[in-house]
Amino acid sequence: MLAAGRERIADEIARCQTVYKGFGDAGKMILRLVDVLDRCAQRYGGLEKNTQLRDLALEEPKVRLAQGKSLNYGFTVSEELFLSMLQRAAEALGDKHAIVAGCLGEFRESHRCGDKQAAGKLTLEDGLDLWQSMRQKAGLAPDFTSLLFAAVLSKLYPSNAHGSQENEGLEHWQQGFCPICGQTPHYGQLYSEQGIKALECWLCGTQWNHIRLQCPFCGIREHDKMGYFSVEGREFCRVYVCHSCSQYYKVFDTREMADPAVVLSIHHLASLEYDVMAEQEGFCPGSGLSWTVEA
Repeated sequence: MLAAGRERIADEIARCQTVYKGFGDAGKMILRLVDVLDRCAQRYGGLEKNTQLRDLALEEPKVRLAQGKSLNYGFTVSEELFLSMLQRAAEALGDKHAIVAGCLGEFRESHRCGDKQAAGKLTLEDGLDLWQSMRQKAGLAPDFTSLLFAAVLSKLYPSNAHGSQENEGLEHWQQGFCPICGQTPHYGQLYSEQGIKALECWLCGTQWNHIRLQCPFCGIREHDKMGYFSVEGREFCRVYVCHSCSQYYKVFDTREMADPAVVLSIHHLASLEYDVMAEQEGFCPGSGLSWTVEA
């Protein structure tokens, strides 16, 4: 979600401030968060030194993709780096860092009592489990934990997952989940004169084309079961909803933008009011990332 370079993120924040009302202070907070995560990674010797791509599947990657199966690449990471990034990120985001520190202390203790062979290392699954447990913690709003973990986990995700020659054939992928890591998307875009819909993974940043009139979550293609809404005068962001599975995702119409290199995650963070409206209408995020403010 925040894996793009700082300069690209800063440029996108500046563009979003002209499109979305009230994004000025939030944009500054995002840049502060990016700087904190970068400094933390440097303090531990960099991301490449502390993270490693993890593939537990037995089939060849091309075979998995041809069968409609995600590669499900995970990663291992230094426990100290991961927990430090979470703590520093929480401090940058506001006054909830004391609650987060308590949760991280409990997690650290429980992990040390577990598999001794895994001491000092955590997996993506460990991070997702910690996220799930902190969602239940009193005093931590859903939007806070979503931003905290999405920012840190996406920053840690190994970039070499996208450069592997094993990933040939991704151009034919049209499933509703990421071909690289298996996560479900929260946002996408419309691009080209034909209005092609592409989805983007919030975790690893992979983009893939998807059938425009199909729900990525339940797969339904009945037009009367799907729809979208936007805010008048700000139709750049659309919320696509499915009345069959009651889930939603956001799509940004980038066809009129002069610069096609859009950092979609920043547009997502600039348009969280659309998420709140969708959940108020009874739709759940298909990605599992809730952006409401109620603790």
